[in-house]
Formats: sequence, structure tokens, C-alpha cells
Amino acid sequence: MALHITEYESVGFDIYNRSIPAPLEPPITDQAMSITGSSTQSSTLNTLTRICRLHTTANCYIQVGTNPTASSSTRRMVADSTEYIAIPPNVSLKIAVMTA
Repeated sequence: MALHITEYESVGFDIYNRSIPAPLEPPITDQAMSITGSSTQSSTLNTLTRICRLHTTANCYIQVGTNPTASSSTRRMVADSTEYIAIPPNVSLKIAVMTA
């Protein structure tokens, strides 16, 4: 059971230089976190990160913040789902996860 975090700096662009709703490859970095019964924090996201792709292999709860704690009252992701989240500039954020 894992939460995979892929960090991107920007979205892609089409041939007319219009942004498209997909992150620009290659990613800045990838993290894989084990999902357990207690809240666990990721490493601090890269300062260049603007988009995160979150993919979970198990039902889990997540929380994003400077010192986040995942709990049954935070955002839920179902097994084998993927979400994209935007990350604000100049903030040192982490992602916390725990089993749902």
C-alpha cells in the first residue's frame, strides 16, 4: 500500500502555445510513501513544484500543509485513484497520509 507523489513544475503547451490540462514532463521528482494506520508525512515538496500527481494503491486519507496530519476527517482517496493538486509558490508543503 503506497501513495505515489509526482511533482511537476508546469503544465504542457500545444503548438499554439496554449496551456493544456496536463503536467509538463519530465517530473521534478517522485516520492513513494507507505500507507499505515497512523499519519505519515512526505518529504517537503520541491520549491519549484506547482502541480502534484497523487496516486494511491489503497484507500487512504490525505492532508496537505506545512505540518499536516491525515485523519478520518481529512480528504479521502480510494484505492487505485489519481488526483492532481496545485501547489502555491514559495510555501514549504508536505503531504500526510494514513489508511482509511
